[in-house]
Amino acid sequence: TSAHTLALSAVEFYCFTAWDLNADKRGMVTSTPNGDVFGHTSTIISSVAEIAPFIERVYGNRKVSKTKMNKGSSRSHVCIILTLYQVERASGDFRQSMFSIVDLAGSERPGKTGAERVDGLTAVLEAKKSLETGKELRVAAQGSLINMELTLLTTAFARATESWKKGRAFK
Repeated sequence: TSAHTLALSAVEFYCFTAWDLNADKRGMVTSTPNGDVFGHTSTIISSVAEIAPFIERVYGNRKVSKTKMNKGSSRSHVCIILTLYQVERASGDFRQSMFSIVDLAGSERPGKTGAERVDGLTAVLEAKKSLETGKELRVAAQGSLINMELTLLTTAFARATESWKKGRAFK
């Protein structure tokens, strides 16, 4: 027989920055170019009943803004990370398995959201200032950044698929 422990965590990717959504206070975490994330809070789940409060806390901490289309439009991408720890009691062998569920923000169409169109450089500069000052980022800049992030992700997925088809590791 074996012993199992399930831990859940949640990381938000907003304006090219990673945030811990599982903490009592939303805080920045470290993400590396190869996709590793450090400094996020994990919650041990002992029963199915503990999942709903986790999800409520995560989505309560998620970045949303009012747009013409939606009063609570998500402005970020969220990754729910499930980590299963297993120990085989007889041998003491340890295994760790991770599984991620990702919710990507939808692409932005300024005409439909009611925001004006903002170029990428302006959006990046506004995001930098927003992170430094804590001032809310305009919906238009958020939309531009969302579209840039989605483009980068799509490109990475295409490159990873091509690498896999050729039998190579994706880097």
